[in-house]
Amino acid sequence: MPQSERHALVLGGGTMGVGIIAMFLGGGWKVDVVSRSASTRDGLPAATSRALKAMGKPDDVSGLATYATLEEAPWPKIDIVVETVTEDLALKQKIFADLERLSREAPGPRIVWMIRGDDIGKAFGGGANDALAARGELGSAVAEIIRQGRIEVRTSFRVSHIAETRDGLRIGAGSPTDGPAVLADELIVATGFRPDLSYLSELRLALDPALDCPPLLAPLIDPNEHSCGTVRPHGARELSQPEPGFYLAGMKSYGRAPTFLMLTGYEQVRSIAAELAGDHEAARKVELVLPETGVCSASRPADGASGCCGGPPVRDETACCAKDEVAKESGKSGCGCSGTRAA
Repeated sequence: MPQSERHALVLGGGTMGVGIIAMFLGGGWKVDVVSRSASTRDGLPAATSRALKAMGKPDDVSGLATYATLEEAPWPKIDIVVETVTEDLALKQKIFADLERLSREAPGPRIVWMIRGDDIGKAFGGGANDALAARGELGSAVAEIIRQGRIEVRTSFRVSHIAETRDGLRIGAGSPTDGPAVLADELIVATGFRPDLSYLSELRLALDPALDCPPLLAPLIDPNEHSCGTVRPHGARELSQPEPGFYLAGMKSYGRAPTFLMLTGYEQVRSIAAELAGDHEAARKVELVLPETGVCSASRPADGASGCCGGPPVRDETACCAKDEVAKESGKSGCGCSGTRAA
């Protein structure tokens, strides 16, 4: 079950370290401190007590524990690490290398990613072919984490019931008796969103009933028909509201559609500004070239860092990409792309 207390690991017990330790203790956290100096470790309780008093907090330091090395710290309990050591580049590099190693070695929470669809590759973006480079890199990084087994993926998992048991939440799909289920301490739901328009209740608004966006914009951004790269240019005309001089712009203008891009927002604002300034011709002349999301038309790089459809395969080394792997596991011949697996 979820921990009843939270642990912070603070590296270093100098002036900055003491202040941070006091902040965590004052907030009800347990604090584990690593310092190579025995005298620093011995003096921390008194120094932290003084810092708590200065903050107007009870000077209770019973939640403070000190260690000489990183390896001694209670890693399975750690929620956050704060580094406060001296400005020594070589020392910091060694610390971060040790932190990365220990965080991977320490037994921690098991993450299970459950999706309703059968294609996890869609979540990885376009990999190397994604015109939004940062999105492609993020997708490839997630695919690599899954490949390493640090996240377990359950596809075609349509949650039908959730039951609270002594061992945690039983999240089930299908039959409550013999259907697939996951036992979890915490459930994070990422199944959509809607804009908060409550503060506009005194204004005259017109919204599409399905997407909560301006009605003229709805058919242009419907996620059932469009990706973020296929939205047609639009501006003040599509974003206007019955309230005179009022427009919805940016991500809020997309309502519940998850495909908004900043490039779209920039052009929306330019068009609205032109309309408000009286330059109606400039407002109507909306020019927008959006990046493609990545397509299945490129060979897979030899280094395997990215793939044609959502990054590298996770389990099947014969697959050319993540999407190809999922397709083969479901009995299909592949994803249909022209990518080829490097030898």
